[in-house]
Amino acid sequence: MDNALQPGKIKDYYSIFELVYQYPTTTVYNISQRTTLGRRTVTKYLQEMYTTYTMMGPQVRMKSTETYKEYVYLMNFNDPWAAFKGFKWFPHVVYNAMTFGDWNTMVITDNRMDFSQLKGFCNIVYSGIKYCSYTPRPVLTTW
Repeated sequence: MDNALQPGKIKDYYSIFELVYQYPTTTVYNISQRTTLGRRTVTKYLQEMYTTYTMMGPQVRMKSTETYKEYVYLMNFNDPWAAFKGFKWFPHVVYNAMTFGDWNTMVITDNRMDFSQLKGFCNIVYSGIKYCSYTPRPVLTTW
């Protein structure tokens, strides 16, 4: 079993994440004290989480104005992983993510775009001007 998928490690990752989420300027020492993990372990886990994008730092995003707009597209692709990798190189794509649920791909652009001709495209669930973004804190899920 991959080390990153062990249940104990997931709980440790989440304990660290909770503290960073709640106290963004916390120190490794403080995380170590509150989680009872060693400082070296906390440092190692933080590096792993940032390297694997399990946890990402804050992002500064431009708010839409009359002269600058961003557009959000919630879509389905046959192969969302291939779409995700491909969007990395698209001009005007500001951000993209693989998701789960009613759509498997989210793309934010700084120009209107037509994705319907792309290989593996299934449908657009929603598209429109992006206004305000909010990322809720995830909960620990053991499945």
